[in-house]
Amino acid sequence: MKNIQSTKTAKMNEYIKATPKKTIRLYIDKYLPSRLSPDQMKKLSPYYRKSMTNIDIFSHDGLFRIENRNNIFKMKVTDLPIVRKTDADSFGSLTLLIDPSIYEKEAVLSQLPYDHTVITTTSLYYSCVVQVKEPKLVLIIDGIYSDPVGTNPLTNFTATNIYFLATEDIDHLLIKEELVELMTALF
Repeated sequence: MKNIQSTKTAKMNEYIKATPKKTIRLYIDKYLPSRLSPDQMKKLSPYYRKSMTNIDIFSHDGLFRIENRNNIFKMKVTDLPIVRKTDADSFGSLTLLIDPSIYEKEAVLSQLPYDHTVITTTSLYYSCVVQVKEPKLVLIIDGIYSDPVGTNPLTNFTATNIYFLATEDIDHLLIKEELVELMTALF
C-alpha cells in the first residue's frame, strides 16, 4: 500500500512541476494607493521581503521593462476579464478584483523605439512567509521615490499601485489566511 501511495505522490509532484503556474493579480476594490499612510507602511514592515527597481518604457510599439538595471524585456499582455469576489467570512465587506490577465516577458534583441516615455518605479514586496524563496502570495506596492537616493519607504515613497500576486488558488485556506493577515496590516 505504501508503494502505491508513494508512486501516486511522485506522479502528483511531476504533474505540479510540469504544469505552468498561473499568476493572478488581486486588487482591493475602491482601495486607492493614496490611502496608504506612513503608519500603514510601518505596520507592513515586519512582512517586507525585498524591493526591485523597474524602468518602464512606453512606446507605440508596446511596453518595455528594464528590471534591476540589467535585463530588458518587451511585456506582452493578454487582457482577460476581471472577476469580482466577495467572501463575508474572510474579507468582511471588502470586494476583491481578480485580474487573471497574462503578463509574458520577451527578451529584447534589438533596439528600443526612438519615441518613448520612461517611468522609473520601485516595487516593494511583502509576504507572510519568511523562508520561502517564491511565496505563493505576495503583496506588492509599486511607487516612486521623491528622493532618488533615499531608501526609507516610510518618508519619501509615494505609492502608485497596490495589489497581491498569487500563484495558488486564493480559496485555499492557507492562502486566504495570508491574504487576510496582509490586508489587516493595510487597514
